[in-house]
Amino acid sequence: MQILDPGHKYKLATLDGDVDVILTFVKRNKPPDKYPGNLDAYPGTTMQEGLRAYMDRTRYVQEQSRITGIPCSENEELLHHLGCALVCLENRAARLHGHTPDITVEEAEYGPFCPVCGHVSRPGTPHKHLEKDC
Repeated sequence: MQILDPGHKYKLATLDGDVDVILTFVKRNKPPDKYPGNLDAYPGTTMQEGLRAYMDRTRYVQEQSRITGIPCSENEELLHHLGCALVCLENRAARLHGHTPDITVEEAEYGPFCPVCGHVSRPGTPHKHLEKDC
């Protein structure tokens, strides 16, 4: 891995080909007090979306292990820990949005999600940046 923009952009090592894979996390700079030091901004993904992809990939690998008959108990443990990390991120977001942080793994993985910030959104609990429910 090569860091292109600390905390936001990474060039990932690849296998079986000479292809650049750039992992880009959203970078915001407004309001400046919320994003200190970010002079520029650009679109990207969130850590939560990355974890959701890793969870899906792990389920795929687990299914492959079932088909080949080579058991892999670490996959179930990995899914548990990825789910815990995802819940921590979404609960942090809920708290920062003024909600009670009690999001489940299923909610964190499957939503519904706010169209503005991308975080889990429950009916009747508006995010601070919206005038109405997400």
